[in-house]
Amino acid sequence: MDKRKSEEKVKKGITHMQVEEMKQADREGLNVIYRTSEILENLGLSRETLRYYEEIGLIKPKRRQSSLYREFDFYDVSRLMAIDFYKKRGFSVSDIKEMLLQKETFEYLKSMEKKEADIEAAIVEMKKILERLQETKCFCQEAIEQQGIFTIREFPLYRVRENIDHVLSLEKYKEKVIHFLNRETEDILSNMVRAITFDENGYTGSKICIVKKVEKDTKEEGVFLESGKCAHIIIEADNDDNSILEEMFLRSHKWAKEQKISFRGVVYIFVRFVTLEKQVERNFYEIWIPIKE
Repeated sequence: MDKRKSEEKVKKGITHMQVEEMKQADREGLNVIYRTSEILENLGLSRETLRYYEEIGLIKPKRRQSSLYREFDFYDVSRLMAIDFYKKRGFSVSDIKEMLLQKETFEYLKSMEKKEADIEAAIVEMKKILERLQETKCFCQEAIEQQGIFTIREFPLYRVRENIDHVLSLEKYKEKVIHFLNRETEDILSNMVRAITFDENGYTGSKICIVKKVEKDTKEEGVFLESGKCAHIIIEADNDDNSILEEMFLRSHKWAKEQKISFRGVVYIFVRFVTLEKQVERNFYEIWIPIKE
């Protein structure tokens, strides 16, 4: 017999034996029954998770007649790993349950395309949250280092969406505040500013403006806060401290006199950061006072 043919025959024989052994091992694996404790230990699941999967119909383990203990076979284990497969790709348990009704591969493709779009949208929103968090962190750091110090800065441009006569006019919030906000992404405090007018004798008026920050070269129409060069200061106080306005008036005018500058007659007060105390909050106010140029 040709040596090459002999070697090929041996290889084929070995391959055939290996395949049969694997088939036999697989058949034996199909008949193995696992207890709940073995599933929990080896698949890294909690008892609550396993129970929940069973309650909503993702798995249907058999129960031993004598004790009613759950028994898991090969197909249960395979289903649990399939659930894990989809969970690691962003699908919720509810999503996976709906997928049990899908029969065709293209239906799974559609599900994955939808999940992909959902995740991309979530990433966009998370980036916005990260930007707001970083902005607040920077302000907090500045409050620690620069609190109570006047500087001259360029005040950003804000368009006024709506006005409220008084800070405590809560009955008007739904119509005049919430109406203008995306409540999924915008908080109330960051979009409100207290605008107080004054002259050399003291304060002359006060209102709450619901605002939106816009670019300097915007073509938007509407009413805007006065932008440009401003006196800027950060002050910390309890939210029930009524002395802050008087203190602010005296301190700002003393500083303006020292700097030989004059104001345009309005001050903008933002709440930029809050610490949560047991009884009252402590607010960190960012104050902008437009300067005459």
